[in-house]
Amino acid sequence: MNTGKYIIIALACLFTFSFAGDFAKTFLRVPPDAASRSIGGANLALPIGAFDLFVNPALLIEKQQKELQFSNLIDINANRYFSAALSIPVSSQSQLGVGLVSRNFSDQVLLRQDNLTIREKIDSQFGVVVSYARKFRKVSLGVSSKYFNWQNSSNTYGQGGTAIGLDFGGVYQVSPGLGVGATYQQVLQFRSESSPGSFPKGLLSIGVAWSPVYLPRNYLKLLFSVNQFRGESRRLNAGVMFTPVAQKGNLLNFTLRAGAGNFSLTGNSDFSALPFEPDEIRRFTVGAGIGVRAAAGLKIIFDYCYQIQEYVSRQHIITTRIQF
Repeated sequence: MNTGKYIIIALACLFTFSFAGDFAKTFLRVPPDAASRSIGGANLALPIGAFDLFVNPALLIEKQQKELQFSNLIDINANRYFSAALSIPVSSQSQLGVGLVSRNFSDQVLLRQDNLTIREKIDSQFGVVVSYARKFRKVSLGVSSKYFNWQNSSNTYGQGGTAIGLDFGGVYQVSPGLGVGATYQQVLQFRSESSPGSFPKGLLSIGVAWSPVYLPRNYLKLLFSVNQFRGESRRLNAGVMFTPVAQKGNLLNFTLRAGAGNFSLTGNSDFSALPFEPDEIRRFTVGAGIGVRAAAGLKIIFDYCYQIQEYVSRQHIITTRIQF
């Protein structure tokens, strides 16, 4: 790339970082990007970009391109989150991705209801994900290896721990307007100072992405997914994408999104086996994205998501996607 492209990429990253404030270390909630969050996290069969490695590693090969993404989240409690992902083609049929998630804050409200407030003090968390995807005609398969580390200053869940895991994903394109995706996430090794013998449960997720064939391509997309920790209730996620403007001069697209996630299909209220995510909290999201052609061979997309979580603060997520 020439010098002009580097300057544009640096300015795009600065735009994203300016919303982040001070950040370090990890938040482990996925998906961490604005586009996936704004459609309820239901995009198991819809490729978006490099951050797909956090959702379904098989999606990486569905958009075979070099892409760099940055994402930040900020809420009214001044919590700071940061994530980044890079995807690059390995061959005409395979793609490699690397991702990082991090967070650092001193006081997180886990639950606020009536006169009850439960808080967790956390020093730092971070995670690293490495993914590989390969395409076989209408079927794409992917795998991710993950490492997580967290240090907790409170005694609620102990002083910290580490986890190593694998994600397996697949995508099948049934027709031009219908795709089906599935993932299975399993922790292989889990060490916690409070529960050295504990072992988190596996998570199975299945989703579909459907676009009406009688409308222009990608004009409207409906997304649904169901996920379940082994032995716990199934949870529903849903989202909708509407793209009224696409490919007009240097404007790549303008997209509106909305979603809802984590709705129990059995009515039970249970927690994820992982101590850093209160899995029973329902989410409601809206968002938008706009993409521009910044230079020859360089595209930049800005995504925004406003997320409401029950009993927890409102959150703003900003993502910059750079394709080159």
